[in-house]
Amino acid sequence: NDASALGGGIVLAGESRLERVRVVNNFSIVDGGGVVVDHATGQSAILRSEISGNQAIGKGGGVHAINGDLDIANTTITNNDASAGGGLYVAADADVIAVNISLIGNLGGQDLHKYGQLTLGNSIISTPGQDDCTMGLDNPTIITQGHNLASDNSCLGLNDPTDRINTDPGLG
Repeated sequence: NDASALGGGIVLAGESRLERVRVVNNFSIVDGGGVVVDHATGQSAILRSEISGNQAIGKGGGVHAINGDLDIANTTITNNDASAGGGLYVAADADVIAVNISLIGNLGGQDLHKYGQLTLGNSIISTPGQDDCTMGLDNPTIITQGHNLASDNSCLGLNDPTDRINTDPGLG
């Protein structure tokens, strides 16, 4: 799929739940190559899914959380591309809880670009050859639930004793 605006694959504009879906090889000329989340109320979820091979010229090659609450669990976000947030872009008005996710090998703009609130647990972030994360100055740290692994030290807030930074995940 190709979009001339937001969301090459899917736009979640209200309370939504994606479960066991593959969002693969979509393109947006603006933001959100794979999935865009943009709603003022309600909760959206992406569960047991794959988001891969998507591209956005702007932000969020895999997922762009613009506004609202989003839970992501047991999901792989890999090989996506964007100028900012190749894998996941969390905008200032978004609140994302991510558990058991893999942000691996997303191109351009790091795996994670974070301005809003992000709670992360039992997850892997690895972008060989570039920083894993870019953090906004107003809200720079991730809220950790522990057991996260990052291949460098760019993901501020991963300071639980069970978190591992500067660690090669040995994937791919």
